[in-house]
Amino acid sequence: MTDINNQIKELINQRLAKGQKTYGHGVQLEDTRDFTQEALEEVLDTAVYTAAKLLQLKHGKENTTEELLKSLKVGSIFRLYFSSGSWVDYIIAINNPSYAGGPSIGLFYLDGNLYKDQQFSFSSCRRNFEEFIANLTQYITTSKYKIKILKGSEVGK
Repeated sequence: MTDINNQIKELINQRLAKGQKTYGHGVQLEDTRDFTQEALEEVLDTAVYTAAKLLQLKHGKENTTEELLKSLKVGSIFRLYFSSGSWVDYIIAINNPSYAGGPSIGLFYLDGNLYKDQQFSFSSCRRNFEEFIANLTQYITTSKYKIKILKGSEVGK
């Protein structure tokens, strides 16, 4: 079985960091907010979102690969799962504009947070992002690959 304790800790740390950024400080003992009421509201929100997602899954409304790909933009990071079970993390980026022909949109393999070799570039849509996503969608769905949108902290894990 896979132990996910570290992933849970990371999610909690991300929430604490977001609160620090939003409020300018961590949780303080002297805070006058009504934590009981806030917790109740959050639990109720969780129940609503969980029920909605479960109903979507029950009715076959899970995000398709095509829908996930449509949500991508330059700077998006995602994991591509191959039919063999292996996976690779990619970022959508614009390559060096000093290359012949100027900049073009491409997928770059990520090793940690470092860009490595460009893996995919569709010469027919060097500067048209919509065409790039359309070509990428065709490539991934034809190959029956799956994707997962990632946050930076998930790269390589």
